[in-house]
Amino acid sequence: MIVSNVAELGADTGLVRFVSRARAIGRDDEVPHLIRTAVAPVLLVGLAVVAIAGAVVRARPELFPVLSPGFIVGASTVAVLSSLTALTLAVVRGFGDVATYPLLQNIALPLLRLAGIVGVLLAGLGVTSVLIAWMAPLPLILIVGCALTWRMVERGPRLKPARRTRVSRDFWSFSAARGVAAAVEILLEWADVLIVGALVSPRAAGIYAVAT
Repeated sequence: MIVSNVAELGADTGLVRFVSRARAIGRDDEVPHLIRTAVAPVLLVGLAVVAIAGAVVRARPELFPVLSPGFIVGASTVAVLSSLTALTLAVVRGFGDVATYPLLQNIALPLLRLAGIVGVLLAGLGVTSVLIAWMAPLPLILIVGCALTWRMVERGPRLKPARRTRVSRDFWSFSAARGVAAAVEILLEWADVLIVGALVSPRAAGIYAVAT
């Protein structure tokens, strides 16, 4: 949760603002560049996250006694997919579609996760299978978000270099500040759970997270 939110770099909020702004003032041709401007840094940060996760599990496997190194790398990859999903849904919101985000993020994704976890528990499988069931629906939501974004965005000639530079600068001067705020927010929200896990146990941290 922390990694996926921090790795968004505030670009999700930036896309909602700048896509809607571009459409409102008749600059729809800026939207494809705004999407590329947002996705490229988030994707690079995501690749770095996966690489760091791989290096950590190789150097310190004792940090994850229950889970396999492959699972940790896979989980970091899913965190990146979560960041990209937030960007695609931000574009959809920027186009004025206020229903798709809650339908996919707040209804479909939790229901799919719940169904998967119930199935895993009924089958008597272990912790790793539960976590996989929790992560598995996310790529599907990402595919749906990408399809909706592709359908909405009108492709055209690329912007001239000077205009691309201006659009990118305006986008990241707004989004970077929001990214810092979002990082602080998610750390404040989840740091206490991590602290309980470190001082007591993962089981206590899970109970604490549900209670709070």
